Amino acid sequence: MTRTLLTLGHGYSAAALARRLTPQGWRVLGTHRDPARAPDLATRGIEPVLWQRAALEAALARASHVLVSAGPRDG
Repeated sequence: MTRTLLTLGHGYSAAALARRLTPQGWRVLGTHRDPARAPDLATRGIEPVLWQRAALEAALARASHVLVSAGPRDG
């Protein structure tokens, strides 16, 4: 079984988990809404996934595990 985690909302909690999992051989895909954030995620070993339907569907197809850690929006 492949160990691929998709984090929906790659913020503080998801980043903490990713730091523990990547040294164990896990592949981590992290969603983001701002394309400017992608290089930062990639630098940390996270595969950036833009919050768009096609990209999310492709990432879900590759994931063996999903973590929903997206915070609420203002309002």
